[in-house]
Amino acid sequence: MQSAEVLADGSLDLSFGNRPHHPPALFPVVEEDQQWNAVHAEVGRGPRILVDVQLAETDVAPLGRELLDHRSDHPAGSAPRRPEVNDRAAACDLIAEVIVGKRHRMPAPIRSSERCLAAPANRALAAAQLRNAVGLSATGATNNVAHAWCLCESGAIIRGVIRAAAASELPAIRDLLTRANDAPYELAKVAEEKCFGSGFEGQPQVRVYGDYDGISVTCGKYLRILAVDRARRRRGIGSALLEEAESRGARVIAAEPGNYFTPGVLEPLAPFFAARGYTETARVHNLIVEPLPESIPSEVRRDGERVLDFIEHDFGPIWRFEARRGASVFYAQDGEEIVGFCTHEANNRGLGSFGPTGVRISARGRGLGKLLALASLADLRRLGYHRAVIPWTDETEYYRKSCGARIAHRFVILRKLAD
Repeated sequence: MQSAEVLADGSLDLSFGNRPHHPPALFPVVEEDQQWNAVHAEVGRGPRILVDVQLAETDVAPLGRELLDHRSDHPAGSAPRRPEVNDRAAACDLIAEVIVGKRHRMPAPIRSSERCLAAPANRALAAAQLRNAVGLSATGATNNVAHAWCLCESGAIIRGVIRAAAASELPAIRDLLTRANDAPYELAKVAEEKCFGSGFEGQPQVRVYGDYDGISVTCGKYLRILAVDRARRRRGIGSALLEEAESRGARVIAAEPGNYFTPGVLEPLAPFFAARGYTETARVHNLIVEPLPESIPSEVRRDGERVLDFIEHDFGPIWRFEARRGASVFYAQDGEEIVGFCTHEANNRGLGSFGPTGVRISARGRGLGKLLALASLADLRRLGYHRAVIPWTDETEYYRKSCGARIAHRFVILRKLAD
């Protein structure tokens, strides 16, 4: 740290200077050079000042990397098996202490209105040692990539870090999604597509909480994924991730056209979002088809750039965006004119997903939609699937008659209106 200045509003302005042997960034914590202990920050002889550092995207080290001091072979840590306690009272109404503990293999700041605690190496702090802990929201950030958020645990509020995640972390993210998924489909199998695959509104943004305790994925106004490790639930992690996603414009839960895992949330999860200001806008179904048909009807044709132009003309650019990623695109013609299409494996590739599909209004009622559906379902069988998912539809009776589909799951689409 090169300089520290107390600003007019009482906050502390810090200027960091990385040394050549430092990692490309530091976690938002402060450490003293002495005794390898994480300790409070002081300015002169006056009251201790709360330090809350937020770093730009290029200044955030990969999660799990230890904070290093000048001696690069010594990670920051606390005194073995005991807390460091400082009983000096805080000044006036300020929370004037900041300390650094190690929480689940990563440094994390812990604020207390009574004591300054450096967590022991075995993390065995009693609840009394952390009582009356209070967290403050950070201010003055110019880049909302790394943030501290409050986590309630054992009567204390511990600040966890929410940070951007990179594609190089995919193995750890897959492990988290395996521990966190409540949906009836294998989220870990499509982790790369859901976390790092583009959507119609652009590239997604991935945030992880703490030591892979939770994750959110947003794309534009859509919250594509929100998942918390089952062992870490009911501690405010999901709420913190949701709040952070909303700070970047997320307003619609799941239901992202072009790249979605589920078309909403399962009905039992809807109250979580309703309690946080979200309003139900629709209910839709995912259907299951099994067994799958064996042969592709001879009346349909396969692939071609011309069919993508038809899709965009009749059904819009979002369906073209999705259909161009399909394993195959089947289409039906009336003379030389394309009047309908169907594709599969365009979204949630690896889960046997059907669609999108559509028939021009003037050509409906002639059985073309059924022929196209049977073609895609038979091609899914050829690809090795034993059943198919028809997602995001309320045409349950139509698909029951066309291919024997049945309702598998119901989803709720929710949206948060402007505050």
